[in-house]
Amino acid sequence: MDFDATLFIGNLPFTINEEELRAFIAKEAVKDILNVRLIRDKGSHLGKGIGYVQFTDKSQMRIALEKLDGAKFQGRELRVKKAVPK
Repeated sequence: MDFDATLFIGNLPFTINEEELRAFIAKEAVKDILNVRLIRDKGSHLGKGIGYVQFTDKSQMRIALEKLDGAKFQGRELRVKKAVPK
């Protein structure tokens, strides 16, 4: 994962899929998305409310960060920050 071009997104609805999140980000922020990964529970396969979105470069990631942090998605206020290694 390229952490320089990746965002961590929290407070996501548990039932969304990757395509729904990708479409929302493309509509609200930027279209240059390389990868969307939602973290899911191993047993139920429901989302845990968090995910990562990788963009084509740092500038696209910064634009998305500014536009998405605090944005409303399916009734929830997103928490968005730059992804960091463990």
